[in-house]
Amino acid sequence: MDEVVAVEMASEAAEQEGYDVRQYNVRIKRTSDGWAIHYLRKNEAKPSPGDFFAIYIDEESESVQRIVHGK
Repeated sequence: MDEVVAVEMASEAAEQEGYDVRQYNVRIKRTSDGWAIHYLRKNEAKPSPGDFFAIYIDEESESVQRIVHGK
């Protein structure tokens, strides 16, 4: 699985959770077992609850491992 596929999977999961991913900047990090996709709302100097979240993709099963909502 490459970075593009991981981001597509994460974006689909985010939209199912009610997020509009177009409003977020995306940071991608390779992990030992897949990908960590971090979202930070655009134009937010000091994030508040809901302005960020992360989605973890498991490469072996090619599935969303977990979603961590910003608090």
